[in-house]
Amino acid sequence: MMTTEDAKIIREFRQGATWRGVARLAAERWPERGYCNGNQLEGMELCKAAARVLGEDPWKEPWN
Repeated sequence: MMTTEDAKIIREFRQGATWRGVARLAAERWPERGYCNGNQLEGMELCKAAARVLGEDPWKEPWN
């Protein structure tokens, strides 16, 4: 389950990183969660989930 705080952190990641970069940063930030380091699809899914938690559209800026 993604918290609002997690979603805000992922939003910060996305502002400076590709989806692949978001996955890498998430894997570094939360190693216990088992995120795939640098997996583009996982980064995209993390961004989509974070956007939804924050009530934002994952297909609009800053997400896409």
